[in-house]
Amino acid sequence: MCSAGARVVAEALAALGPLRDDLGLDAATDLLWLLKDPALYTALVGDRGWPTERYQAWLVRTMQASLLPA
Repeated sequence: MCSAGARVVAEALAALGPLRDDLGLDAATDLLWLLKDPALYTALVGDRGWPTERYQAWLVRTMQASLLPA
């Protein structure tokens, strides 16, 4: 996902409900862009041996904690 794609996702997410109070669209875009970097998947699953299911569960928890209010 390029940063433009991450921006579209951040805007769609914000349209569904509030983002964290301390998070604007620019920061949400940056977080999504970073977390969806294929290198992160490669590092954790390929290099560190995480099962895909563990990576997916971690990514969901991390995105929720990073972007959505508690």
